[in-house]
Amino acid sequence: AYLEAGKRIVKTSFETLSGHLKAALQAEGVPGALDYCHTAAYPLTDSLSRAMAVSIRRTSLKPRNAANTPDSLEREMLNQLAAMASPQPQVVATGEGRYSYFHPIMVQEACLACHGKPGESLSLAHQALIQQRYPADQATGYTEGDFRGMWRVDFVEGQNPQLE
Repeated sequence: AYLEAGKRIVKTSFETLSGHLKAALQAEGVPGALDYCHTAAYPLTDSLSRAMAVSIRRTSLKPRNAANTPDSLEREMLNQLAAMASPQPQVVATGEGRYSYFHPIMVQEACLACHGKPGESLSLAHQALIQQRYPADQATGYTEGDFRGMWRVDFVEGQNPQLE
């Protein structure tokens, strides 16, 4: 049940986040997308978490925002997913009726404008904008199809209406 609910929640979260991101990209290009991610991505994820009665976050071994730095369980799961030829979602019982769903994030072509290789798919001008907003950025150098990170959805047994 947690696997299916996690997939639905991530699908909704991804579609919502990417829809807003694409709109920002179309309206204002990469600078608009960076502004959107910098100011609106967290509030959107928080509102989705509240609406779905779960905790939703994204993390990576190469975070852009330090707030997305993985904890020890996330680091372990990121390493497991990264080692898979074709990363698949996982559910882990974390104790006391709590379960975490981990869903891989794979780099798509549209991601490369902000996460690609500097001087290639990521322009040097856009890289400079990223460095201004995220001085400790590690989230570049990717190519299409690379494992980028993961979504994490935390469930508490008996508190998640989407499981019913």
